[in-house]
This record gives sequence, structure tokens and C-alpha cells, in this order.
Amino acid sequence: MLQIPKHQRESTKVNPLMLTDAQCVASALAEFDALGRDAFLKKYGGRKSRDYFLSHNGSSYDSKPIVAAALTRQLQSIKPILCNEFSGGEATVRKALDKLNFVVNKHLPPDPTAYFQSGTAYHRKREIHDVYGGQERGGISTPQSVSAVFLFTGEAGHAHGYHDHWEADGSVFNFYGEGQKGDMRLAKGNLAIADHVRTTKTIWLFTALERKGFYGHVGQFVCVGVARETQTSPERIRRKVLVFQLSPERLNITGSDPVDYEVLTMSLGELRKRALDESGINHRIVDKSATRESVRDRSKWVRAYALARANGICEQCGDNAPFSTKKSKPYLEVHHTHRLADEGPDHPAWVAAICPNCHRRIHFGHDGTERNQALATKITNMEEQAAASSGGDSLKDKQSVIAEESGQVST
Repeated sequence: MLQIPKHQRESTKVNPLMLTDAQCVASALAEFDALGRDAFLKKYGGRKSRDYFLSHNGSSYDSKPIVAAALTRQLQSIKPILCNEFSGGEATVRKALDKLNFVVNKHLPPDPTAYFQSGTAYHRKREIHDVYGGQERGGISTPQSVSAVFLFTGEAGHAHGYHDHWEADGSVFNFYGEGQKGDMRLAKGNLAIADHVRTTKTIWLFTALERKGFYGHVGQFVCVGVARETQTSPERIRRKVLVFQLSPERLNITGSDPVDYEVLTMSLGELRKRALDESGINHRIVDKSATRESVRDRSKWVRAYALARANGICEQCGDNAPFSTKKSKPYLEVHHTHRLADEGPDHPAWVAAICPNCHRRIHFGHDGTERNQALATKITNMEEQAAASSGGDSLKDKQSVIAEESGQVST
């Protein structure tokens, strides 16, 4: 057994890859069972794992604290080696345990669509952050374990000038960005909201309840606009704030009749150019007076181009449109591959024209997620080829309009 005197260990950085004795791991597992999870984690300064778990005899163990306990034994340390003394993860803790033939599984958090129920109360720390991670304070949380942005609203934000509210008709929820001092910038959490479509992240809104620590799940939303308004801070200082216009997710069927004569008379190449010019408009910062209708109006070019590109053939299954409209046009529906709601202006590579059967199968079928991913890959590849043949910028080269319009450099 490798032994390092205590005075040497204090000047030697602990590394999980130093672990070479499987019996020490077995002993640590036995101690976990004897003490119980909470007491064991407290002893070794560990937190409940969200990602990696050691599986042994039908039970799951927090992998990093187990390694800390095993190293304590192997190095014959007088005091327990704590989890904050070394780095965890794939390249250290998991690698060390794999080398000793212990099974470590990566835990995937539940799909938020299935986990969260509208109108249900959740404890912010225990039932949201302990499950998905992310910042536990503030109104914007961006967990790394799932492709989502969690937003938290409530009266507590009023003291800092955050007056989140619904429009009178209930169609849009205005959510104030983060940043208590100076002008708000499109960075960090604010950027995550504004750019969530491009980064394929979903937005989930929660509202504070009277019961301390609990938030009610309002629903899933799409950012359809970003407004800038001038505000006086509690310190009587004028500053510019960002207001995100959020629309509730819903299946919005967009049929295939052309919007107007101008669309009818344009070639596929002309439609593509116009669609590219208008794409990303929902990310631009506008005056507070800008309406949601103006955003929707611009999206017609992306929809029209997708329908023209399909030319009457479903871009999912390859079958002809099931019937013709009253204007003798093949009927297909426009679907957005990067979110569940099919509304708002976006990039042509994220929009497909598909038959009604494929559309509903994606939204409601048991294999909808897999079919949507396959469709997204197909459309993206088609647009990359179209960009290459036309000499234009590819989707990967396209810079975010957000950074450009706010005068910031996107990193």
C-alpha cells in the first residue's frame, strides 16, 4: 500500500489517479453504507452527485466522496481527505475507479418536458438545482447538465427595478434581464435568453410562491423579442435595461398558402436571400414600442422559403403533400426543429416544411425527439450545401445578431 507521511501530503496535491488499492474503495463503500449518505458526505466534504455514480451490488454511490474516503485509507491520512482537495469528473475520479474495475455511470437528468408540470410547486434548491444544477441565486440560471435556461420571477425583484409582467392580452410575458448596476449588457444570462433558439436551449419560467424556497412552474417559453427601456435605479441613477418578451410555447400550425403576391412572384434563390436577411430578427434589440406583430411579419420570409424549398414534398418522410389548398397549392406545415413551438422568425436551417402526419408525430409521438433530430440534421446539411453553392456564409460562420446590435464581441 502506498503511504505518504502527513507532512508530505500537506505539500502534495491529492490526485484521484493516485488511487491504486481496490480494497480501500471497498472499505469506503462499506463506510458509506454504515454511516448513511448524508453523514458520509458531511465527513468527506462532498455534495450529492448529479453526474457520476459508482454502481456496486445494486446500489449507487456518490463517486467523488467515495474516492476521497478511499484515498484517506490508502494514504493513511490522520484527517479525512476532503472532496475540495482534488478535481472530479471524467478524467480523474471516473478514470481512477474504472482502472480498478468499478462501474461508474453518468447520470442524465430527466427531460424537463416530462419533469416539470405547469402549476406545480417546486423547491428551488432541492427539486430544481439539485436535479439540474445551475446558479441557485438570481433570476437567470443556466445549468450545464441540460440544454435549458431557468428563469425565476417574483416580487423580490421589485427592489432592484425588475418589474416582470404580462401584457394585457396575456400573450407575452415581459422579463427583465440581470444586472443591478449600470446599463444591462447582453452577456451571460441575458445572452443565454436572447440567443436560446440559436443555441437550441429551452426556456422554463418559475414564479415565487409565499412558501419560502418554493416556485410555481409557469411553463415553457420562447423569446420573441428583446426591448431596451430607460429606467431610474433605486439610487436615482438613469440606466438602460433589457426586457425579454417571452411567448408561451404552443403548437402553432402554419399552413402553406403564400402570404402575399410578392412572395408568389419570387424565385427560390430570392426567397432564400430574403429569409437569410430577416433571420435572427427576434434577437435584435428594439425600442419598447416595437410590437410582437412586427416580429411575426418578418418571419413570413423564412416560412415562405421553407415551403418553396420543399416544393410540395414533405421534408421529413419524402411523400407528396396529402392534399391541395383552396388556392391549389400543396399543403405542408412549417415546423421549427430547434424548439417545440413553431412561431417566430429564425434561420432557414432551423425550419422545415412537413406533412401534417409527420408534424404531429414529432410533437406527440413516442419517437418524436429522434425524428426531430434527424430532420434538423437533414435541413442543416441542405442549407450548408445551398450556402456553399451560392458562395454565401455557412450557418457555422454566421455571427450572432445580438452581439452585433449591442456593440459587443461574441465569445
